[in-house]
Formats: sequence, structure tokens, C-alpha cells
Amino acid sequence: MLIVGGAGRLYGALVGTLVFMVVHHIAAGIDPFNWLFVIGFMLLIIVFALPKGLISLPDRLVALLRRKP
Repeated sequence: MLIVGGAGRLYGALVGTLVFMVVHHIAAGIDPFNWLFVIGFMLLIIVFALPKGLISLPDRLVALLRRKP
């Protein structure tokens, strides 16, 4: 869960657990046999797009909005 939320902060672990459990519940409800593919895809996207976890998403969005074209 730390990978999803962000290591180094307590909030990262809480956010990561919440997101993981919600995605697990929804994916297992839709397809009980292949829900692990959804979890794996989610982990890949988070690791490649947000290396510091979901907790770094607001900082990244602010940095993108402040960048001038």
C-alpha cells in the first residue's frame, strides 16, 4: 500500500490502503477471476507516472499548472 500512496508519510499509507481496497472491491465484484490484472495495471501506472505515490499528485498538478507554455 505504501507504493500506491507514497512512502515516507503516514498519509501515504492511509491513502494507498484506501485506494487499494476500493479498487480491489470494485474489480473483484466485476470480474472475480481476473481482478489481479486490474491491481497490477494500477500499480504499474502509479509507479511509472507518480514515483512518489498518489500523495504527490497535488504537488505535480500545481507544478503543471504553474508551468508557462
